[in-house]
Amino acid sequence: MPQQCTILQEISANCATGGELSIAMRALIISRLEEGVSQRKVADELGVPRSTIENTLRRWKKHNTLQSLPRIGWPSVLTVTVF
Repeated sequence: MPQQCTILQEISANCATGGELSIAMRALIISRLEEGVSQRKVADELGVPRSTIENTLRRWKKHNTLQSLPRIGWPSVLTVTVF
């Protein structure tokens, strides 16, 4: 059975499972948590897993940013070479 999208998910285009949250959705999560709403309640309201709420809060506390963090991966192809 496909996941049902909530109103907020349709607005922010976060209906696809496994996709990244938009910055607006992350900001909404942080603002609701700062208002004192529980993680479980925020997860239910927004239709995302509680682990997503926890990860967003952890990223906010550690890096103080809502942006996606750089990923570890293959080094970039363009490098400076000295002749």
